[in-house]
Amino acid sequence: MTIKEILATAIAIFQLLTAEGCAGINAPINTETSETTSTTAAEEVTAVTRITDFESIVIEENTTAPEERGYEILRTESGVRLSYYAFEGFPDNIISDEYLEYRVEGGSDLYEKIISLANEYGVADWNGFNESSDMLDGGGFTFRAVINGEKMRAYGSNAYPQGFFDFKRAIHEILKNGNW
Repeated sequence: MTIKEILATAIAIFQLLTAEGCAGINAPINTETSETTSTTAAEEVTAVTRITDFESIVIEENTTAPEERGYEILRTESGVRLSYYAFEGFPDNIISDEYLEYRVEGGSDLYEKIISLANEYGVADWNGFNESSDMLDGGGFTFRAVINGEKMRAYGSNAYPQGFFDFKRAIHEILKNGNW
């Protein structure tokens, strides 16, 4: 069971135990039939997109310090190549061998591990994320990917999709330690 499914189930149970879940004062009433209508939180949670294949996943981050970091995950003929880039300053393109810090290449076992992590942290559901917070510390990210044959993009300025930091941390551990 995924985190989204667990949360949706917990919210639905909570609503059932509260007045709102039992057609209380917050539930809209259909005046023609005097019936209450409402949707449960479980119905409002969107379906999780399962990843079965990917060509590329790229995450670029910037911070208030003039520092940029980038993760590039590419499918290769034999499996997958993970790269981590870092640069102090603001280069035009952080994803360049000039800024390469770590690189790991692996076969189908690493490819399957990346798919597993991406599904665990809901990476495909980041598509379309475009949020910012009022905090003005300058941190943000750009996400580009081709997953299940679909081009995906997401952006954030001091706002990140659910699972972002956990996925990034898991990828970084593979890069630093070579364990998968």
